Amino acid sequence: MNRSSAKKFESPNDPIRIDALIILGGGVDKHGQVPTWIDARIAKTEEEWNTGKYSKIIATGKGRADFAHTEAEAMANQLVVRGVHRAAILIEPLSTSTIENAYFSRVLDVDPLHMHSLRVVTNEFHSERAGAIFQHVFHSDYFVDIVTSDDSGIAVDDLELLKAADIEQADFLRNHIFNRMLPGDMEALHNFTYDPTNPLAAKWVEYKAMSQTYAAVSEIMTKSIIAQEQRF
Repeated sequence: MNRSSAKKFESPNDPIRIDALIILGGGVDKHGQVPTWIDARIAKTEEEWNTGKYSKIIATGKGRADFAHTEAEAMANQLVVRGVHRAAILIEPLSTSTIENAYFSRVLDVDPLHMHSLRVVTNEFHSERAGAIFQHVFHSDYFVDIVTSDDSGIAVDDLELLKAADIEQADFLRNHIFNRMLPGDMEALHNFTYDPTNPLAAKWVEYKAMSQTYAAVSEIMTKSIIAQEQRF
């Protein structure tokens, strides 16, 4: 990561074992196939898992309610095909955003299983926002690191827009949302997630409605998934 202040594991203080490798969802089609950028995350997760440093993988993401597979299930299925034992993979099937990826991973798996060291897998273009979010949700009681997959297979113009939008969103979260919550405050995050009258949630919704880059990124991702379905 270039600008995020999420913690890094740095030798000689790297944990010998890391409790969980968290792969972030980011799209699935109606056939259970994932887009190019998620294929890259899956490949990176497999590479990391094969180092033997990790106890579990947490696959995160809901996707569309009317599809047969969640994002988490689709990624888990691909990891099993690549040789990861299914019993090693935990499914977080509720999240619909990166904030929820972090929140529900903590609620469903990390805290109940007493995990403290985490490594998050995402694309380079998504690392700024992911770092800001996981740093806030998991705060100083956890070791959190981001490892990135490459961004190959994404058109150059689209990639530049994805990177710019990610930085813009991370800055908005830091300066307008997270600065009004205590780091790791699960009650505040719960209210942000579930209470439509929450003023910070309303501010985030307003930002997304007004942001041209947010709308452009949504269009890029939707078109990519539709094109993939047509090829299937």
